[in-house]
Amino acid sequence: MSWFIPPETWWPIYREITKRLRLGFSADQRSTDLLSQMLETKRVVDPERLRTALSAKGVVVVFPGPKLPQRFSVLKPSIDRYVVVSVDGATSYLLEQGVIPEVVVTDLDGGFEPLRRANEMGSVLVVHAHGDNIPLVEGYVSCFSGALIGSTQVEPRPRVHNFGGFTDGDRALFLLWSLGIREALLVGADFRGEIGGYSTRFKEVDEEYLEAKRGKMEVAKWLISWLVDRGMSLKSLGDSGHNRVEVVEDV
Repeated sequence: MSWFIPPETWWPIYREITKRLRLGFSADQRSTDLLSQMLETKRVVDPERLRTALSAKGVVVVFPGPKLPQRFSVLKPSIDRYVVVSVDGATSYLLEQGVIPEVVVTDLDGGFEPLRRANEMGSVLVVHAHGDNIPLVEGYVSCFSGALIGSTQVEPRPRVHNFGGFTDGDRALFLLWSLGIREALLVGADFRGEIGGYSTRFKEVDEEYLEAKRGKMEVAKWLISWLVDRGMSLKSLGDSGHNRVEVVEDV
């Protein structure tokens, strides 16, 4: 277990998130402890393995935003130039396109079967534990046969690390940051309120869910801005090509 982001840096951020979204530490820690136990008999890999893989080529992070198909169609002819990191629900789309991401960052609510297939075909799953996904951790982790890494937003445990980040999307970027990657291309990222179909296709969506999702998107924008303010270079793939952005949205 380890802190990949200094705890003195992370705890003030975490406290602000819990204040904004009215979350509690204890449930996050219970989920983390459960994940640690369940990973004991699984094929767990050292996060340092990702550092080497992510440094080999440019990194593209694929989000399940509403314009993912249009954005990805621009990138697909040159996808071999990149290490592909998938954000949870985007994994389903990537598999449909015949692309196996090297890394999938997930809290397990983006659809079990795509995650299982990607993991079986070679994707490293960075599985996150938080207070709202305890049943998913309990029900899904034992079914994965490939390489796994545990992540948390509270105290690390054996096999479960704190890279920083909160939502799957910003946590993917904190993972890169924590492993020394300072540049990434983002595809399908959209934090303006509309929710993509690949983000919700395995969920029941009602107004309560949408309201909670909007709050989390605001947190994600804040966290991504935090990374950019500290020197992370992010580019977002728009309809006409690569656009430099400070916060991930179309320009």
